[in-house]
Amino acid sequence: MAFLSCTAYNDPPRPMILKSPAPIEKSLNYRLGLSTEISSLAVDRLGNSCYTDPAGWTLISVGWDGSEMFRFNLTRHGDQLITGGSESYWLINFLDRKIRAFDKNGQPTAEINYYGITATTGAVTTAGEIYLLDGNNARVKVLDRQGHEIRSFQIQAEGDVVLRPGSISVDDSRNILALADGRRGKVVFYNLYGTKQSILNIPVGNHPQAICFDYLGMIWTCQPELGKVVIYSSKGSAWIAEADLSLLKPDAVAMSSFGSGVVVEDGNLVFIKF
Repeated sequence: MAFLSCTAYNDPPRPMILKSPAPIEKSLNYRLGLSTEISSLAVDRLGNSCYTDPAGWTLISVGWDGSEMFRFNLTRHGDQLITGGSESYWLINFLDRKIRAFDKNGQPTAEINYYGITATTGAVTTAGEIYLLDGNNARVKVLDRQGHEIRSFQIQAEGDVVLRPGSISVDDSRNILALADGRRGKVVFYNLYGTKQSILNIPVGNHPQAICFDYLGMIWTCQPELGKVVIYSSKGSAWIAEADLSLLKPDAVAMSSFGSGVVVEDGNLVFIKF
């Protein structure tokens, strides 16, 4: 197998489509009835949500109108949702190194085996590429829909800083990915070949879905200790806070491709649109 080293490829992120920030509306609060945070979160392109329970043994989907769309028990310990994919929900299992896709009714549609990386989270692009993150070893691997490796790269931070990110989000239309390290309070931005572009120093959370790009290229960041989600836009190499949403210890966020999404706060799924 050939490996492509791409850390020297300096393709800068593409410009954002600059628009005035739309008002953020909380369209629904769905009570989870859980005493601890969910283990993973995703949404489809219409803004319906899917999450795994704190123990990671149950997969539940709740529609944007508050109706439960499906619920079933998972047979493999370690299954975690990864964001993106538009039409499907994607589960990664770091124990048996499999990725499975489910449709909006919870029916399986694909299964992929992967090798050579100990990934605990990832993201799927609209084009179907799968970005796997191994935060402990500071590495990203990119797969196609069939599970074939496209490229892989080591994560660079700055100076002697050792980055151990736990969350990833990818905006392939703008050639940018973001990695969040909640322990160091950093969100680091790269192009899709692993060249570092900029760093945002904020008190970001530790959840696998602590950050997420929206369809405008803005990045939503959960800052649970401050009790808010802050949305940043790119201005050259800087990221500027455009808006924030006050919530009770928000820890996870997932965005659809049409101006809607879900934030998990203490005990609730908060459906939003903008």
